[in-house]
Amino acid sequence: LEYPKNTAKTDFYPIYGIWEIGEIEGYETAYSVELNGRGSYPFDANGQIVISATEIPLEATVTYSDRAGTEQINKSVAVTITANRAIKDIEGWTRVSDSSLEKVYSDNGSYQVTIEDTKGNTLEVAYEVKGIEKVTPTAVFSQDITEWTQQNVTVTMTASIDCETPEGWTKVDAKTFTKIFENNGSYNVTLTSIAGAVNDQLTVEIKNIDREAPAIQYDAIGAAGGYNRTLEVNEGAEYSYEELVSMFTRPEWVQDNSGTAVFTVDTWGVENGLDGYAPFNSKEPGSYKLRFYAIDAAGNTSTFDVFVTVARKILIEFEPKQEEPETAVEPQKAPEQEEPETAVEPQKAPEQEELKTAQSFQKEK
Repeated sequence: LEYPKNTAKTDFYPIYGIWEIGEIEGYETAYSVELNGRGSYPFDANGQIVISATEIPLEATVTYSDRAGTEQINKSVAVTITANRAIKDIEGWTRVSDSSLEKVYSDNGSYQVTIEDTKGNTLEVAYEVKGIEKVTPTAVFSQDITEWTQQNVTVTMTASIDCETPEGWTKVDAKTFTKIFENNGSYNVTLTSIAGAVNDQLTVEIKNIDREAPAIQYDAIGAAGGYNRTLEVNEGAEYSYEELVSMFTRPEWVQDNSGTAVFTVDTWGVENGLDGYAPFNSKEPGSYKLRFYAIDAAGNTSTFDVFVTVARKILIEFEPKQEEPETAVEPQKAPEQEEPETAVEPQKAPEQEELKTAQSFQKEK
């Protein structure tokens, strides 16, 4: 060996092994010698190493989103093809990795697709999607409040199968959704299953929201004289609240959209008096004020007042009429013969004293 000038001379060692050989994608590399303890492939006794690269066939496996593509009732199935090396894109498929592609199917059937690696090698892959059953979803509705209420009502919809979240509803899980309603009404719901089956015939009915006060028929009360009442002093037990309602109200004096309104008496007013009036006492003559509420099942109320006068009894006694005894009727006599008329003498003027006496008597009388 000749070395350039001014360079150090080094010992020369002959090549005794191959330290590294790069792998070729798509090929399997084999060596004719074993890898030694120093991590290299030594030459054999003949000073040779035989390296062979055998092409690996393009292979692929098919997997499904769940249960190997079977029993996917009411769902779409995602099919994933995974090759043993990088493959090219396929129209309609979504890339998962260099060697994997995925596609979603919503119908059962037998399918095939051609995959191609980067060297142009191709492979036909056949697969079958089964178990998808597109059943139209149904639903059951329930309310958190079923009685009459002034509050909003929360409705829970429970679907028969896994569904997409309907517009305006809140998802609890794949089959359960909720929504808050502020008013009564009939509301349509469109429910779509994961598999794409649609049911647009669902309806939820809200009927128990009531924020309208009962309508008291004030004119009818006035026409019946219901605002001013007179009672005789009560000599028995004090009237109960129910008796007061019965005495001073009538069912037809109130109308309500829910049909549940009834009258009640203001018990506090009975016990303590209203607006300066004394507590009601049917045993004591006087003037009192009672207040009555028309209240419906949702708690909406309207009121009207009654002014009550408690008066003592006035007894008026009447004497029975006396019957006069019957008088005997005398038989009529035969008419006497008329006597001849006698001349009437003219009356004399009364004396002055007699006239005065008559006038004095008249004055005293």
